[in-house]
Formats: sequence, structure tokens, C-alpha cells
Amino acid sequence: MKIIFKIVAYYPKENRIEVKFCDEKSSIPIDDYKMYSINCDELEMSDPDLFTDSLIRKHGLRIVEKQIDRRPTNPYNNSKPVSDDELDLNNLVGKVREGKYFSRPRYPIKMRRIDL
Repeated sequence: MKIIFKIVAYYPKENRIEVKFCDEKSSIPIDDYKMYSINCDELEMSDPDLFTDSLIRKHGLRIVEKQIDRRPTNPYNNSKPVSDDELDLNNLVGKVREGKYFSRPRYPIKMRRIDL
């Protein structure tokens, strides 16, 4: 899942931004999502990649997960968990079942540039 964001305003005196988040595949335009005020003191401001990473990890991921959870489920996609009984593929044919996905986090590492 790609999380996108749009900085709507920057207030340098208060050192905060107003930003909107959503997932890239959303059917709703990002401008229609709720705006959040975020203090820049909480974010890594030394590098554009680290800034983006800190913004997404500290705020964006949680916000977008809530947006996705609030979306209605298509009635054809209602699922049930696979039972803990013995695996029988014949019992699974034609039924909608759910599975869990665990992603391994990968984050940029803060480094200093060394010129040789």
C-alpha cells in the first residue's frame, strides 16, 4: 500500500503543517479527506526522504488504516476465518475466507554523506 499526502499549509512561526493523507488506490480524491495539523518538531527535518518517512510512520499509516477500516465491505467479499481444524481444501472450494498479512517494516537509515 502506498500512502500519499498533501501539505495544505505550512505555518513557520508555529512550526507546523496541515496535511491530508490517503492511500494511493482510494476512489476518493485526496482533497476530500480530513486535514490534520502536525507539529514539525515531531518530524525528521534533515532530509526529504527522512521527513517523508517520519511523517508517514508517525501519522500517515495510522490515519490511512483507519480510513480503510471505515470503508464498507462489499457484501460479496464478506469472509470467514479458516477454521483451526485439519486443512481440507475440498471444504474451502467456493467459499470466501480471510487471511492475515504481516509486512516486514523497512525504513530509511539516517547516514552522513562521505565524499572520497
